[in-house]
Amino acid sequence: MIATLAKGLLSLALLTPTIYFATLLFNAIATVPLSTGFQHILSNAWATSALIDYITAFPFIFPYVASRSNNTATSILLCACCFFLGNVFTVPLFIYWILSIDSPSIRAALLPHSQSTDPSTHALNGVISKRVLGVYTAITLVVFIGICVKALDSGDPGFDFILNDTWSLVTFVDVLVGVQLVILYVVVREGPKSVVATIGWVVGLVLLGNGATCVYVLYLLWSSGAGGVKEVFLGSGGERTYVRLD
Repeated sequence: MIATLAKGLLSLALLTPTIYFATLLFNAIATVPLSTGFQHILSNAWATSALIDYITAFPFIFPYVASRSNNTATSILLCACCFFLGNVFTVPLFIYWILSIDSPSIRAALLPHSQSTDPSTHALNGVISKRVLGVYTAITLVVFIGICVKALDSGDPGFDFILNDTWSLVTFVDVLVGVQLVILYVVVREGPKSVVATIGWVVGLVLLGNGATCVYVLYLLWSSGAGGVKEVFLGSGGERTYVRLD
């Protein structure tokens, strides 16, 4: 473990909105039953689109988290925690990876070149192919677009409803907290290649949420060449350019 000021500041930047999200989540749990909150979300097309937006992040989160796991059991456990606990778990997990690596490089923390796990036991070897992930991502994107189009045609109030409904607000903030992880990944991975493309991806993520995340995953799968899902998300051993932020 190599601690640097940059790692500390980055971790703080990730953790601050996560703490705010956690306060909203615990308040929602304490004041409004989850079943009631779910009914409220489904009663509004825009709140429903926020819920689907949350789910739309998983084509990125699941394979990335599984790629960082040493075996199938660990990957299933971590992915389940990401799904059920949301970004109150996922963000601290990313912070752990950033702080625990024996390198001052943020790039090395997020793209450890997929050489630290045993290929014979890894969850993504022979279980999840790039083609399967591509189909899953494409279907998720189509569903997300369909829900958003329905929301546009619904005439339902958007922010007014979400900001004043407890669980809808929790869901919306959860989405925003998760998008920051994808933005970080994109900046670290794409920044050295093209500043213009990186800005484009970031703008897309800010404006379109995890719909842009799915597009980015499809881009990674299309441009990755040889190798498996693990190499797609953690980088190949040939990538040697690190972004040092210390």
